[in-house]
Amino acid sequence: MPPCAGDKVALRAAAHALPDRRDPTGCAAGGALPRHLPAGEAGRWAGYRCGDARCLRRALFREPLWIAAHNLFRRPLLLAAALVLLWRHRHRPASRLRWAFWLFAGCAVHTLIDLATHYDDGPIIFFPFEWTIRLHSPVSYWDRRHFGSQFFVFELCLDAALLVYLAWPSIRHRLTRHSVDPALRRRS
Repeated sequence: MPPCAGDKVALRAAAHALPDRRDPTGCAAGGALPRHLPAGEAGRWAGYRCGDARCLRRALFREPLWIAAHNLFRRPLLLAAALVLLWRHRHRPASRLRWAFWLFAGCAVHTLIDLATHYDDGPIIFFPFEWTIRLHSPVSYWDRRHFGSQFFVFELCLDAALLVYLAWPSIRHRLTRHSVDPALRRRS
C-alpha cells in the first residue's frame, strides 16, 4: 500500500455513510478499489517471485499481463467511452447499468487525480493502443523529490476532514442529547 493511501479507505467509508445506501453515487467513491486490486496482486506475485520492491515496478512497467491488469480501470480513453455509453442509464432506478455508470465515474475521477499526482507511474494515456505513453506530472504523491512531503500533509488533512465528516452525526447526536433540559428528559 502506498505511504498515504488511507484517504482511499476514508473515501469509501464516507460513501457508506451517505444517508441513502441505495443511491449508486456511493459507487463513485468505491471507484478506487477495483483500480488497485491488480497492483496488489502484482505486488504479491513480485514478492513471491523475487522478494524485491523493484520487481513490482518491473512487473507493472514491463510485463504485458500486469500492465494490462493494472491499467484495466485506469484507461482514460476506455473510461470516457464507458461513460458515454452508460450516460443515459445514470438516473434509471433499479438498473445495474446505473451502478456501472457511477463506478466508472469514480474510476474516471480517480484517474484524473492520478494524472495530476503521479510523476512517472501514472495511467497509460492511450492504452490499449499504445502501452508506453504516460503523462509526467510535476507532483508525486509519494516521491519526496516531487513534492511528496507536501502532498503527504495535504492527504493527512484530507483524511482528518473525512473522519470528522464521518464522526459528525454521532458527535452532533451526543451534543444535542446532553443539551436537553434534564426536567424535560424526566417527563419523557
